[in-house]
Amino acid sequence: MQRAVDLLEPAAYLQIDIALDHISDVICANLHHENIIKIFRLSLLYHIPLAFRVWRYMVRQFQTLFITNAYVTLREHELISLLTDKHLNLRSEDEKTVIVNWIKHNSPLDSDRIVQFAHRNFARKSHPDGATYEVIRTRQPASAVVSFDQGRSTMKCERRSS
Repeated sequence: MQRAVDLLEPAAYLQIDIALDHISDVICANLHHENIIKIFRLSLLYHIPLAFRVWRYMVRQFQTLFITNAYVTLREHELISLLTDKHLNLRSEDEKTVIVNWIKHNSPLDSDRIVQFAHRNFARKSHPDGATYEVIRTRQPASAVVSFDQGRSTMKCERRSS
């Protein structure tokens, strides 16, 4: 993994697309909550297609970033972008906790926009279970169960975020 990261800059500088594709594959295969934010920022500098892949991974694995508190190292604009992504994998009831914890771990000087964002965007929305959570975004379901009752056929359809 470290070798692939070390080769990213020279491969990008020399514009070796085959090497960049292979390096991106190696990096994406070894992403985890401890290195994903660093890799995302590095990929923004050297290879945007890799940045898109890492971003999608962050969106899909945000619940893990939340559980491990890795998200507190995000920059303010990165966190706002994640929270407004309709594919973000985070429970509704955890959205406010994310913002509160992020503000606690970062300088008050760095949190003006997120505080304004939270005040402007939090809305109390009821959910099918009857609970009401403060949420920021309209959700895009990660999967859905579709049932056709024709005596014997039941089908499960899943929509995967890419």
